[in-house]
Amino acid sequence: MRSTRCSDPSGKSPGVYAAVGRHDLAVLAAQQSSALTPPGRVLAYLTRAETYVLAGKYDKAVDEIAHVLDGDPVFFGVPLLHVDPLWAPLRGHPKFQELVGEGDVGR
Repeated sequence: MRSTRCSDPSGKSPGVYAAVGRHDLAVLAAQQSSALTPPGRVLAYLTRAETYVLAGKYDKAVDEIAHVLDGDPVFFGVPLLHVDPLWAPLRGHPKFQELVGEGDVGR
């Protein structure tokens, strides 16, 4: 069965493209998935954030993380952003630092 997370005819998710270095296709698939995903789907925002980090699109990744945190997911939060190496490239980004500031650590 094909993934419903993106409309790419090959059925590959954005993360698959990013993992193999096809950042152009990863970003395109992430954008297509945005059009197909109902608002408030935290996992979709998280998938896009991961894709954007791997593609080097840090501003977009931070925007997606903000949506994830607004959704108050039980499996994801600020402490994970501090320790997971996936998010390391974002740690110097001003908006990311604002999201994970000291006041939000218990979030």
